[in-house]
Amino acid sequence: MPSSPEPFRMLIQDVFTVDRSVLIAGRVESGVICGGDVIEISGDGQSITATVARVEFLCWRGVGDPFACAGDNAALRLKQVRSDQVRIGWIATA
Repeated sequence: MPSSPEPFRMLIQDVFTVDRSVLIAGRVESGVICGGDVIEISGDGQSITATVARVEFLCWRGVGDPFACAGDNAALRLKQVRSDQVRIGWIATA
């Protein structure tokens, strides 16, 4: 997994539920994110903390645990988050 001097940041472009898990999707603007990382999701004066259960995206590199870095379009499967707690247009950071 590559390292990045910049912190993770992603604008949420979609929120959906698959198999009772909430996924947030968007393009990673900076940094690197992988499963197990704790992120903060904020917008509209609200903020929640979530743990990334898994990074999912169409072009998995096929080696090791999936991760996403700047420029990747990715979906983050979140632990213990409901779809009504996050919104399109909010920002995910680590």
